[in-house]
Amino acid sequence: MAARQLHLNVNLLHSGVHPSAWRLPESRPDAFVEIGHFVRVARVAERAKLDAIFLADTPAINDRIDHRPFNALEPTIVLASVAAAAALSA
Repeated sequence: MAARQLHLNVNLLHSGVHPSAWRLPESRPDAFVEIGHFVRVARVAERAKLDAIFLADTPAINDRIDHRPFNALEPTIVLASVAAAAALSA
């Protein structure tokens, strides 16, 4: 019988899951509009030997102005940029 494997991936978030995470002094509240942030997180995942990265998407922008933007950048552009950066570092 073949050995079972566990595949690990990381969900690319820009400021954490908690609604107030962006307020922490060490957080970067503008990371959601910076491709470099996603590239850095993907490189950390690569060094950690994770199998994949995941970028959740929604069909529309949230209409609640009291919430931070979830995704401001087009996910395919973000993932293409991350893939290009990974290919350049290989």
